[in-house]
Amino acid sequence: MEYGQRYVYVSANREICPDLPYVQRLFHKVCREEYGTQTGPTMLAALKLQVEIYNNKCNDTCALLGTTSQGAPLVVVCSPLMKKVHQLKHSGELCFIDSSGNMDRENCRVFLLLTHSCAGGLPLGILLCQSEDEQTIAQGLEQLKQVVGEKGFAGRGHEGPQLVITDDCRAERGALGKAFPKATLLLCSFHLLQAVWRWLWSKESGVTHGDRPALFAIVKEMLYCQEIGSVDRLYSEARGHPVVARYEKFLRYLDRLYARRECWALSYRGSFLTRGNNTNNFAEAAMRVLKDKILQRTKAFNLPQLFDLLTSRLETYYEARIVDVALGRWESFQRAKFLPQDGNIAALHIQQIEDKKFVVKGSTQTYDVDMDLELCSCPAGQTGAPCKHQAAVMKHYSCLSHSFLPINPEMRAELMKLTSAETISLDFLQPLRLKRQSCQSFRSAHEPSTTHQEQQDEEAGHFSAPLHPLTPRHPHPSV
Repeated sequence: MEYGQRYVYVSANREICPDLPYVQRLFHKVCREEYGTQTGPTMLAALKLQVEIYNNKCNDTCALLGTTSQGAPLVVVCSPLMKKVHQLKHSGELCFIDSSGNMDRENCRVFLLLTHSCAGGLPLGILLCQSEDEQTIAQGLEQLKQVVGEKGFAGRGHEGPQLVITDDCRAERGALGKAFPKATLLLCSFHLLQAVWRWLWSKESGVTHGDRPALFAIVKEMLYCQEIGSVDRLYSEARGHPVVARYEKFLRYLDRLYARRECWALSYRGSFLTRGNNTNNFAEAAMRVLKDKILQRTKAFNLPQLFDLLTSRLETYYEARIVDVALGRWESFQRAKFLPQDGNIAALHIQQIEDKKFVVKGSTQTYDVDMDLELCSCPAGQTGAPCKHQAAVMKHYSCLSHSFLPINPEMRAELMKLTSAETISLDFLQPLRLKRQSCQSFRSAHEPSTTHQEQQDEEAGHFSAPLHPLTPRHPHPSV
């Protein structure tokens, strides 16, 4: 279309339209100059140089290069953004971990650790290795503990988080048990049901097509029951079920599941601060972001290039996400879980007992709310999940909470502290239009004296919050 009738001559000119072998040779030439060869000593030298350059750029030890017992490289990354996320209290309560491969030509494994927040899963660290055995993962976690130091995981340091949610990977869970012996390891509900369904459909189970839904429903009911005694009762009933009696293999499979019921049954998680998370979906979503938005569904040339992409593009992506959430630019369908729904609870139904402790009167009973721990005595808020009682307290008393989207400048400023942006004033984070009472309180806090003309404007009903540092206070009448 561009060259018209001259296309037949242009297509034969490799200077304008090179063939694929030429492009491949050029690709290998450029990548070798920047990242060395795909394997071997040259690649290790390039990786070591990348780590040194990154640490010098951060003015801190944010990456650590080690070697496994098999002689393979092992890289741990905790970027400046991740170190700031470690200061959040949620990082010491709950951690998600997952791994994926097919990100470079040597099939390097990428382990990603995340924690819960109103902006979704925020990263805590990255492990890059070429194998997925228990010893390698445990060594990588030990290196991560060295990088984060004693201030990591909200001050818990080498003890790690209180809870870790994973899929049913034996090597991964074994390594976590070695690195964080005081942490409680929970199984992802989704992965558990997925594993049960796959086993029922496999040939080794011997279950017929018509009996699979009934057997799957038995495990699902045990998973979602609310009382601890119900799990034992359902297990006893399942052993005497006529369908289960026909399949001895499923009975043995159910026995193995029942022996580990504390890890996957939701009724055993009532005393844990799961913040309403029973799945590993934050880690699954992060892997999709990594492959779609960072790598754009292509493979890195080698491990040094993969390290370069993770320390540059991934950091920029999460900073942009946090800024979007702080400024209210996140799509509503993604943030519906974290929107503060107060259920029309009036302020007169809330009684403040202490500094951050409240009593909220419901339709039938009262609920205790602790905004310091972000807990509520209602069924939804017992594990720290967002509930309408916490939302009502946050709305009427302007309490800070990391479980809801920010609704005031102070909450937005707390999120902005995680980014590398300069200090943002509360003036900039104010909404474009303020109510009469909030506008007066804001001005009284930030403007000790007002002019006579401003007082006349307020009495006349002209209220305007500062729009932007570059926006004129009194625009032209024609605007």
